Amino acid sequence: MNKKAKSQMRIASVVIISTIVGWMLFNFLGSQLNWAPKFAFLFDFCAIAAFVWALVVIFRVWLNRNRLEEN
Repeated sequence: MNKKAKSQMRIASVVIISTIVGWMLFNFLGSQLNWAPKFAFLFDFCAIAAFVWALVVIFRVWLNRNRLEEN
């Protein structure tokens, strides 16, 4: 795996970990502070977007790695 792919994987993993921690934190704060349910949906959609982005990055790295191994 080249340096660029490792960097992209590292960024994707940081995004996944920070999304999980942030998502749990915002859900906990929302329940403790009685925030409106629309904020819970907002946090959920932001987390889903971050997970989808990370999945796309990981998939692209995987495709590029397979392409390089074939050549």
